[in-house]
Amino acid sequence: MKKLILSISIVCSLLSTTVLYSQNSVEEINLTRYLTLESYLFKIPVEKNVLVTEIMPQIEHKKQELAVHFPEKSTIEGPYISQEVKESLIQNWFTNYPGEFHNYISYLEELIRSYH
Repeated sequence: MKKLILSISIVCSLLSTTVLYSQNSVEEINLTRYLTLESYLFKIPVEKNVLVTEIMPQIEHKKQELAVHFPEKSTIEGPYISQEVKESLIQNWFTNYPGEFHNYISYLEELIRSYH
């Protein structure tokens, strides 16, 4: 049941992204898609300890493999990094490396689905 609900929510998210396509640029759609998946990572139904010690390191390892040009963590996270700067750096990444973006996003979608 949880897999069905998650699948429906991902499909709805993708459909809403498709509907918004006529109103937004591809960059805005991709950014929304990335940020949505990023937020779903923290909703994976596991204990926080498992998320921090197992899942997040697994994601970081896979990111190094699939998204070698992804912005360095220190440039997109931290108390002095604004959301606008983070979004701009991520947009530059997927604009310049669309193959990496699509591979990494596909991996995140698959990972999230596997936990629901």
